Amino acid sequence: MTNHPLRSEDYTLIQDYFLTKVILGLNAELDAAGWDHEIDNLQNESGSFWVRRNGLLFDYTLARVLSACPNGAAEIDASIVGESEVFVRGFVDAVSRQDTAIAEYLWSEVNFGEHLTLGTRLPSTVPLLARLRNAWPKVHAREVTENLPPELFPSSSVS
Repeated sequence: MTNHPLRSEDYTLIQDYFLTKVILGLNAELDAAGWDHEIDNLQNESGSFWVRRNGLLFDYTLARVLSACPNGAAEIDASIVGESEVFVRGFVDAVSRQDTAIAEYLWSEVNFGEHLTLGTRLPSTVPLLARLRNAWPKVHAREVTENLPPELFPSSSVS
């Protein structure tokens, strides 16, 4: 029996799967309900792996896409303020520099004590996705995908 990619230990496969889902969702111009549905499916397909690492890898994928957007495209969304804005800036910067230790630290700090259950959104996912949805209409998908930072997220850094 073949396992679903999100239940595997292949971090490259997982991130490629997430990248495909994110790009397809952005190109389909999913609204908030559409994204909720997609994320619920990702959580369900991940099973216990969502808690172990897939929640972080999903957000890491969102940040990879954001960091590949040209300057100005990923401008501040008025709905992202305060601590969320500080997190988004720091996390995307760490991902773009491939500083996985800082990225995981920032992610853990903002999600401290959160339960990763089906139907809930992490405090980290909400502002990252809002920023990316705001930026996507202003970019060329091909340019973004060609400029993605490498995954380079070793399993030893994933909680």
